Amino acid sequence: MSGWALWGESNGFSIEIDSHGKPAPCLHVYGSGRTGAAVGAAKEVGQAAGSAIIVFDFSVLARKDDRAFPGNLWVRLDADGATVLDELAYDAKSAASGWKSSQLRASLNQAPQRLTLIFYMVVESTKNQEFWVDNVGLAVGS
Repeated sequence: MSGWALWGESNGFSIEIDSHGKPAPCLHVYGSGRTGAAVGAAKEVGQAAGSAIIVFDFSVLARKDDRAFPGNLWVRLDADGATVLDELAYDAKSAASGWKSSQLRASLNQAPQRLTLIFYMVVESTKNQEFWVDNVGLAVGS
């Protein structure tokens, strides 16, 4: 889980390696900020061409008290700065997700020099929002 950096509008947010993982450790992004801001974690994951399969486990917090707000989790894959995948993986309406597994697929038309994987949330309230990501894998083939 090393090599991740805070991504997006980071004011008011933090990133850490946390013991909440499945199994521990996992990546944790949390905080509060401007409604509508996109914030998360990004990591350069190499280069390849063909079809990319992203697998990961995640947990999105959505408490029913006034300290947190139902959250969401988006997954984005950029190839040489151009977005090739930007998909909503989870949208919490009123409950925490618990740990879930997901798999997404993206097509890479050319051989990019740089692939960047991004997990992020779009801030829906000024209340605290957070998510965890674990067991991240990226497989690329033709």
